Amino acid sequence: MSFKDAKSAIFFRVGSIGYIVGFFAWFTWFFLVIWSYSNIMSGIYFQSGPYRLVVYGLFSVSFLLGSFGCFGFKRKFNSNLALICGVFYIAVFAVLCYTIVSAKFQIYSPLLRDVPMFLNLGLLFWGATLLALSKSLPHPRLSSWICGVFVLIPALTLTLFWQVIMYWGIEFWFLLFGWLYAICAAATAIILWRLSKTCCA
Repeated sequence: MSFKDAKSAIFFRVGSIGYIVGFFAWFTWFFLVIWSYSNIMSGIYFQSGPYRLVVYGLFSVSFLLGSFGCFGFKRKFNSNLALICGVFYIAVFAVLCYTIVSAKFQIYSPLLRDVPMFLNLGLLFWGATLLALSKSLPHPRLSSWICGVFVLIPALTLTLFWQVIMYWGIEFWFLLFGWLYAICAAATAIILWRLSKTCCA
């Protein structure tokens, strides 16, 4: 096993963990919405700072770790699409971190409005990456169908519901289409983990 393959395996494993965190981030949000008391949350929209920060914190970590998977694709397959996707993932992480810090000190953060834009671009490039490299992935047909479709559909819904999301917040998208992202995150985590094993073989 070459040094490049060993490093790619680490990138894929860290990325896989990131997508697992993303999977649980959406289910954490869903659990809080369904089971929290009405005096803490109203409908699907957060009324309590701590709960919002927990979910945003999980998502921010997931995108930071997920970017390693993108850079792993760049190292192993020389994919510029994956590199661009990784940059957008880091942008989502940075904006969410700034938002969390702003909320902690009760500072209004207009950057929160940029989260859907970077998320949308990141998902589009990730879907394009998976479709372009599907033949090189474990179970190519399944990989391209599940991840390609389930990444591109959330990205397209972010575009179609852009104005609604800008008005009501990203939580509106969590409710309608977040489950698609959760499925995609779980499938992507499995693919990245299997890729890491092929690097070590």
